[in-house]
Amino acid sequence: MPRLRILDHNEINTLYKIPKFNHEEQVTFFTLTDEDVSYLKELDSNTLAKIDYILQLGYFRAAQYFFPISFFKLREDVCFIIEHYFPQTSYPKANVNKRFYYKNQKKIKEVFNIKPTTKNFLSNLTKHGKELSKRDIRAKSIFYELLHYCQKANVMRPSYSAIQKIIILIVKSEKKRLHNKLKALLDRITKKYLDALLTIDDVFYTLTLLKKDPKDFSTNEMRKELKKQEYIAIIFERAKTIITKLETSRQNIQYYASLAEYYEVNKLKSMMKFSRYLYLLCFVWQRFNTINDHLVTYFIYKINYYIKQAQQYAVEEIYQAKLEYDEDRVKAGKVLKLIPDKKIEDKELRNKAFEIVPEKDFEKLVNSLIKPNFDKIFFHWQYYSKNKHRLKTNLRPVFKVLKFDCKKKEKLLEAIVFLLEHFKGKTKFKDYPKESIPMEFFSKKLKHYLIKKG
Repeated sequence: MPRLRILDHNEINTLYKIPKFNHEEQVTFFTLTDEDVSYLKELDSNTLAKIDYILQLGYFRAAQYFFPISFFKLREDVCFIIEHYFPQTSYPKANVNKRFYYKNQKKIKEVFNIKPTTKNFLSNLTKHGKELSKRDIRAKSIFYELLHYCQKANVMRPSYSAIQKIIILIVKSEKKRLHNKLKALLDRITKKYLDALLTIDDVFYTLTLLKKDPKDFSTNEMRKELKKQEYIAIIFERAKTIITKLETSRQNIQYYASLAEYYEVNKLKSMMKFSRYLYLLCFVWQRFNTINDHLVTYFIYKINYYIKQAQQYAVEEIYQAKLEYDEDRVKAGKVLKLIPDKKIEDKELRNKAFEIVPEKDFEKLVNSLIKPNFDKIFFHWQYYSKNKHRLKTNLRPVFKVLKFDCKKKEKLLEAIVFLLEHFKGKTKFKDYPKESIPMEFFSKKLKHYLIKKG
């Protein structure tokens, strides 16, 4: 059975290598309880067995694991034990015999209430791992969950190689389960769509192009994202249905998707077909949602951008309107001064007034003085009207593909549905009966700017 790399060298050493103690740790972990002292008395004059017991006890306290003991390789710890507990003893020339080595382990298991690792326990451990794999198929995650299961059951963890074998069985089992489900769920057309992701399109593979994120939120980049989404939309709808029936977690979906991103196209093409289909289905599901997030972010960004632009436009227009209003007041003042001027005959008043304000501009002057326009909202909507082509170019394509959730604003949702249907059809907006256009979500104040009378 092939080995599975789960932990790195340091992680393996932390769990499966004899810990190296400093002096303070030696004092802590090699301290004896009354129960330990009582057991050592049972060993009579067997000093080797006593040293072995204290060594194994200290290491188990620190690592919850039993290690092969060689006095020659553990000189610092053996010297510490001799100095504190057997000062008249010389350094051992041989290791303890196997009978006492295992007898000491048995006693330590009794002290810590460690249960034996039976075949039944390993079977339950494997079964637990298979359930875990539906939530998180990553080998390292399963490994530490299995350790936690052992700790909770008060059973010493199996060796690293034993857990490797268990995890290989778990991963194979989950892979087989998913493959069997995919065999039943994948139809010929869906397979065809998935295989098409790995075909050559001009120079680049379609899949490679799909992996790329947009450089920025420019209109051109968003058009590319829209094309990607359109390309995989059909596969996404099928993937969404199939994935819900696989009984696997979102975390696993993301993991399988990451494998599709990690492997080169040629590597994917050389895989077992159902592994390939699994990775591609998850990749499409994940990628569609990622692209959708990009489009939502772009849509919000553009909306906020145009709102700020409209606000700035309104500030500038109101400033200009006030300048013009001041100029109009000066002109109006000059016109009014003509009336009491006795040097000017009555029949000349109109001509003189039109010299100050041309006749064609007179009504506009009067209206601006009677009702000057310093309305910010008016200029907001004037900006939108002037820039309607830009707004349509940048917002409409994204608006058409997004799904809106307006459960608490039914009138707004009604308007969104109406607009989406309108964009699909050929009816001009002006040709709709007025009562058929949903406007209830607009406030009365806004309707004043949006609806023309007559």
